Amino acid sequence: MSNKILPFAVFEPHIVRQKNLPIIYHWDMLHKAGVLNFHENPEVLYILEGSGKVLCGEDTVPVQAGDTVVIDCYAAHRIIPDEEIRYFCLIIDRSFCKYHSIDPWLLHFTPLIHSDAATERMERVMAACRGEEPFLDAVIKCTVLELLVFLCQGHSAPKSDAAMDEDAAVGHVRTALEYIKKNLGKKLSVDEVAEHVGLSKYYFLRIFKRVTGYTMTRYVNMIRCEYAKELLESGKHSIKEVALLCGFENYSYFTNVFKGYSGVLPSAILK
Repeated sequence: MSNKILPFAVFEPHIVRQKNLPIIYHWDMLHKAGVLNFHENPEVLYILEGSGKVLCGEDTVPVQAGDTVVIDCYAAHRIIPDEEIRYFCLIIDRSFCKYHSIDPWLLHFTPLIHSDAATERMERVMAACRGEEPFLDAVIKCTVLELLVFLCQGHSAPKSDAAMDEDAAVGHVRTALEYIKKNLGKKLSVDEVAEHVGLSKYYFLRIFKRVTGYTMTRYVNMIRCEYAKELLESGKHSIKEVALLCGFENYSYFTNVFKGYSGVLPSAILK
Protein backbone atom coordinates (compact mmCIF):
# COMPACT_ATOMS: atom_id res chain seq x y z
CA MET A 1 0.00 0.00 0.00
CA SER A 2 1.45 3.33 -1.04
CA ASN A 3 0.66 6.70 0.48
CA LYS A 4 1.89 8.51 -2.61
CA ILE A 5 -0.25 11.53 -3.46
CA LEU A 6 -1.89 11.41 -6.87
CA PRO A 7 -1.21 14.67 -8.76
CA PHE A 8 -4.90 15.22 -9.60
CA ALA A 9 -6.14 14.75 -6.03
CA VAL A 10 -7.36 17.84 -4.17
CA PHE A 11 -5.75 18.65 -0.82
CA GLU A 12 -8.42 19.24 1.82
CA PRO A 13 -7.34 21.31 4.82
CA HIS A 14 -9.14 20.62 8.08
CA ILE A 15 -10.05 23.39 10.48
CA VAL A 16 -11.36 22.00 13.76
CA ARG A 17 -14.16 24.31 14.88
CA GLN A 18 -13.92 23.35 18.56
CA LYS A 19 -10.37 23.09 19.83
CA ASN A 20 -11.50 21.02 22.82
CA LEU A 21 -13.12 18.52 20.43
CA PRO A 22 -10.55 17.79 17.68
CA ILE A 23 -12.96 15.59 15.74
CA ILE A 24 -14.95 16.31 12.56
CA TYR A 25 -18.06 14.27 11.73
CA HIS A 26 -21.04 14.42 9.41
CA TRP A 27 -23.69 12.33 7.68
CA ASP A 28 -23.80 12.54 3.90
CA MET A 29 -25.29 11.07 0.73
CA LEU A 30 -23.83 10.73 -2.77
CA HIS A 31 -25.48 10.07 -6.12
CA LYS A 32 -22.29 10.41 -8.15
CA ALA A 33 -18.56 9.96 -7.57
CA GLY A 34 -17.06 12.32 -5.02
CA VAL A 35 -13.98 14.46 -5.58
CA LEU A 36 -10.66 12.65 -5.23
CA ASN A 37 -9.05 14.29 -2.20
CA PHE A 38 -6.49 13.73 0.54
CA HIS A 39 -5.71 15.25 3.93
CA GLU A 40 -3.40 14.94 6.91
CA ASN A 41 -5.76 13.10 9.27
CA PRO A 42 -7.16 9.54 9.33
CA GLU A 43 -10.76 9.20 8.12
CA VAL A 44 -13.33 6.51 8.91
CA LEU A 45 -16.44 5.94 6.80
CA TYR A 46 -19.40 3.84 7.88
CA ILE A 47 -21.77 2.84 5.07
CA LEU A 48 -25.40 3.22 6.14
CA GLU A 49 -27.31 2.52 2.91
CA GLY A 50 -26.51 1.62 -0.67
CA SER A 51 -23.37 0.20 -2.25
CA GLY A 52 -20.44 1.21 -4.38
CA LYS A 53 -16.66 1.48 -4.23
CA VAL A 54 -14.19 3.51 -2.19
CA LEU A 55 -10.77 4.40 -3.58
CA CYS A 56 -8.19 4.40 -0.77
CA GLY A 57 -4.75 5.20 -2.10
CA GLU A 58 -3.90 2.27 -4.38
CA ASP A 59 -6.75 0.12 -3.03
CA THR A 60 -10.27 0.04 -4.45
CA VAL A 61 -12.72 -1.65 -2.09
CA PRO A 62 -16.34 -2.60 -2.83
CA VAL A 63 -18.66 -1.43 -0.04
CA GLN A 64 -22.20 -2.01 1.13
CA ALA A 65 -24.32 -1.16 4.17
CA GLY A 66 -22.58 -2.16 7.40
CA ASP A 67 -19.02 -1.77 6.08
CA THR A 68 -16.40 0.34 7.81
CA VAL A 69 -13.71 1.93 5.62
CA VAL A 70 -10.51 3.33 7.13
CA ILE A 71 -8.44 5.80 5.09
CA ASP A 72 -4.79 6.39 5.91
CA CYS A 73 -3.38 9.85 6.47
CA TYR A 74 -2.56 11.46 3.11
CA ALA A 75 -4.10 8.62 1.09
CA ALA A 76 -6.00 9.95 -1.92
CA HIS A 77 -9.61 8.75 -1.71
CA ARG A 78 -13.14 9.14 -2.98
CA ILE A 79 -16.50 7.35 -2.86
CA ILE A 80 -18.07 6.03 -6.06
CA PRO A 81 -21.71 4.98 -5.48
CA ASP A 82 -23.46 2.37 -7.63
CA GLU A 83 -26.62 4.48 -7.60
CA GLU A 84 -26.89 6.14 -4.21
CA ILE A 85 -24.90 5.75 -1.02
CA ARG A 86 -25.48 7.18 2.46
CA TYR A 87 -22.65 7.20 4.96
CA PHE A 88 -21.26 8.60 8.20
CA CYS A 89 -17.85 10.30 7.98
CA LEU A 90 -15.50 10.63 10.95
CA ILE A 91 -12.20 12.54 10.72
CA ILE A 92 -9.91 12.31 13.74
CA ASP A 93 -7.42 15.11 14.11
CA ARG A 94 -3.85 13.88 14.57
CA SER A 95 -3.53 15.99 17.74
CA PHE A 96 -6.19 13.81 19.39
CA CYS A 97 -4.36 10.64 18.33
CA LYS A 98 -0.96 11.85 19.49
CA TYR A 99 -2.35 12.97 22.83
CA HIS A 100 -3.22 9.31 23.37
CA SER A 101 0.23 8.08 22.20
CA ILE A 102 -0.97 7.02 18.73
CA ASP A 103 0.64 8.45 15.59
CA PRO A 104 -1.57 7.55 12.61
CA TRP A 105 1.04 8.85 10.17
CA LEU A 106 3.17 5.79 10.97
CA LEU A 107 0.36 3.28 10.45
CA HIS A 108 -1.31 1.61 7.51
CA PHE A 109 -4.91 0.65 8.34
CA THR A 110 -6.89 -2.20 6.84
CA PRO A 111 -9.06 -0.30 4.36
CA LEU A 112 -12.22 -2.45 4.63
CA ILE A 113 -13.67 -3.94 7.82
CA HIS A 114 -16.94 -5.86 7.98
CA SER A 115 -17.53 -7.19 11.48
CA ASP A 116 -20.03 -6.95 14.30
CA ALA A 117 -17.31 -5.46 16.53
CA ALA A 118 -16.64 -2.62 14.08
CA THR A 119 -20.35 -2.01 13.55
CA GLU A 120 -20.99 -1.85 17.29
CA ARG A 121 -18.26 0.75 17.79
CA MET A 122 -19.38 2.87 14.84
CA GLU A 123 -22.97 2.82 16.11
CA ARG A 124 -21.75 4.06 19.51
CA VAL A 125 -19.77 6.88 17.89
CA MET A 126 -22.79 7.96 15.84
CA ALA A 127 -25.08 7.83 18.86
CA ALA A 128 -22.64 10.01 20.81
CA CYS A 129 -22.39 12.51 17.94
CA ARG A 130 -26.19 12.79 17.85
CA GLY A 131 -26.46 13.17 21.62
CA GLU A 132 -27.40 16.18 23.67
CA GLU A 133 -26.66 14.88 27.16
CA PRO A 134 -24.35 16.66 29.64
CA PHE A 135 -20.61 16.16 29.09
CA LEU A 136 -21.30 15.47 25.40
CA ASP A 137 -17.75 16.33 24.24
CA ALA A 138 -16.30 13.86 26.74
CA VAL A 139 -18.72 11.14 25.59
CA ILE A 140 -17.79 11.69 21.94
CA LYS A 141 -14.07 11.61 22.72
CA CYS A 142 -14.42 8.40 24.72
CA THR A 143 -16.29 6.57 21.96
CA VAL A 144 -13.90 7.81 19.27
CA LEU A 145 -10.88 6.75 21.35
CA GLU A 146 -12.40 3.29 21.83
CA LEU A 147 -12.84 3.02 18.05
CA LEU A 148 -9.31 4.26 17.41
CA VAL A 149 -7.75 1.71 19.78
CA PHE A 150 -9.86 -1.05 18.17
CA LEU A 151 -8.59 -0.08 14.72
CA CYS A 152 -4.97 0.18 15.84
CA GLN A 153 -4.92 -3.11 17.73
CA GLY A 154 -6.72 -5.29 15.23
CA HIS A 155 -6.66 -3.54 11.87
CA SER A 156 -3.35 -1.73 11.40
CA ALA A 157 0.34 -2.40 10.82
CA PRO A 158 3.46 -0.23 10.84
CA LYS A 159 4.33 1.12 7.42
CA SER A 160 7.13 -0.72 5.65
CA ASP A 161 10.55 0.88 5.20
CA ALA A 162 9.85 1.19 1.48
CA ALA A 163 6.58 3.00 2.13
CA MET A 164 8.27 5.28 4.64
CA ASP A 165 10.99 6.12 2.09
CA GLU A 166 8.37 6.80 -0.55
CA ASP A 167 6.65 9.16 1.86
CA ALA A 168 9.79 11.25 2.46
CA ALA A 169 8.61 14.27 0.46
CA VAL A 170 5.14 14.03 1.99
CA GLY A 171 6.77 13.90 5.43
CA HIS A 172 8.59 17.17 4.80
CA VAL A 173 5.37 18.82 3.69
CA ARG A 174 3.53 17.43 6.72
CA THR A 175 6.12 19.09 8.95
CA ALA A 176 5.62 22.34 7.08
CA LEU A 177 1.83 22.11 7.42
CA GLU A 178 2.13 21.61 11.18
CA TYR A 179 4.44 24.61 11.46
CA ILE A 180 2.11 26.77 9.37
CA LYS A 181 -0.89 25.70 11.44
CA LYS A 182 0.86 26.66 14.69
CA ASN A 183 2.02 30.03 13.39
CA LEU A 184 -0.97 31.32 11.45
CA GLY A 185 -1.02 34.56 13.44
CA LYS A 186 2.58 35.39 12.54
CA LYS A 187 4.22 36.66 9.39
CA LEU A 188 5.36 33.55 7.53
CA SER A 189 7.93 33.48 4.75
CA VAL A 190 8.88 30.61 2.46
CA ASP A 191 12.48 30.90 3.68
CA GLU A 192 11.41 30.50 7.30
CA VAL A 193 9.23 27.43 6.65
CA ALA A 194 11.82 25.80 4.38
CA GLU A 195 14.50 26.35 7.03
CA HIS A 196 12.24 24.79 9.67
CA VAL A 197 11.74 21.73 7.46
CA GLY A 198 15.46 21.56 6.69
CA LEU A 199 15.23 21.91 2.91
CA SER A 200 16.41 24.44 0.34
CA LYS A 201 13.79 27.03 -0.55
CA TYR A 202 13.38 25.94 -4.17
CA TYR A 203 13.22 22.20 -3.48
CA PHE A 204 10.71 22.85 -0.70
CA LEU A 205 8.50 24.93 -3.02
CA ARG A 206 8.51 22.16 -5.63
CA ILE A 207 7.50 19.37 -3.26
CA PHE A 208 4.95 21.56 -1.46
CA LYS A 209 3.14 22.27 -4.75
CA ARG A 210 3.42 18.63 -5.84
CA VAL A 211 2.02 17.21 -2.59
CA THR A 212 -0.70 19.74 -1.79
CA GLY A 213 -1.56 21.12 -5.24
CA TYR A 214 -1.10 24.68 -3.92
CA THR A 215 1.71 27.20 -3.71
CA MET A 216 2.65 27.87 -0.10
CA THR A 217 1.31 31.43 -0.27
CA ARG A 218 -2.06 30.27 -1.56
CA TYR A 219 -2.28 27.50 1.00
CA VAL A 220 -1.43 29.84 3.91
CA ASN A 221 -4.01 32.39 2.74
CA MET A 222 -6.64 29.66 2.39
CA ILE A 223 -6.07 28.40 5.93
CA ARG A 224 -6.02 31.95 7.30
CA CYS A 225 -9.32 32.72 5.58
CA GLU A 226 -10.90 29.59 7.05
CA TYR A 227 -9.74 30.68 10.50
CA ALA A 228 -10.92 34.25 9.84
CA LYS A 229 -14.36 32.97 8.89
CA GLU A 230 -14.58 31.12 12.21
CA LEU A 231 -13.57 34.25 14.16
CA LEU A 232 -15.98 36.47 12.22
CA GLU A 233 -18.86 34.07 12.84
CA SER A 234 -18.15 34.19 16.58
CA GLY A 235 -18.84 37.93 16.59
CA LYS A 236 -16.17 38.49 19.26
CA HIS A 237 -13.74 40.55 17.19
CA SER A 238 -13.77 43.43 14.75
CA ILE A 239 -12.66 42.84 11.18
CA LYS A 240 -9.30 44.55 11.84
CA GLU A 241 -8.75 42.39 14.92
CA VAL A 242 -9.57 39.27 12.91
CA ALA A 243 -7.11 40.29 10.21
CA LEU A 244 -4.29 40.65 12.77
CA LEU A 245 -5.18 37.43 14.59
CA CYS A 246 -4.97 35.57 11.27
CA GLY A 247 -1.58 36.99 10.33
CA PHE A 248 -2.70 39.68 7.85
CA GLU A 249 -0.79 42.87 8.65
CA ASN A 250 -2.52 44.84 5.89
CA TYR A 251 -6.29 45.29 6.31
CA SER A 252 -6.98 45.97 2.63
CA TYR A 253 -4.97 42.92 1.58
CA PHE A 254 -6.97 40.81 4.05
CA THR A 255 -10.34 41.95 2.67
CA ASN A 256 -9.21 41.31 -0.92
CA VAL A 257 -7.84 37.86 -0.15
CA PHE A 258 -10.88 36.93 1.91
CA LYS A 259 -13.29 38.01 -0.83
CA GLY A 260 -11.28 36.09 -3.42
CA TYR A 261 -11.39 32.97 -1.27
CA SER A 262 -14.96 33.08 0.06
CA GLY A 263 -16.73 35.22 -2.53
CA VAL A 264 -17.91 37.81 0.01
CA LEU A 265 -16.34 40.58 2.05
CA PRO A 266 -15.58 39.92 5.75
CA SER A 267 -18.35 42.35 6.70
CA ALA A 268 -20.93 40.01 5.15
CA ILE A 269 -20.02 37.29 7.66
CA LEU A 270 -19.41 39.36 10.80
CA LYS A 271 -22.30 38.82 13.21
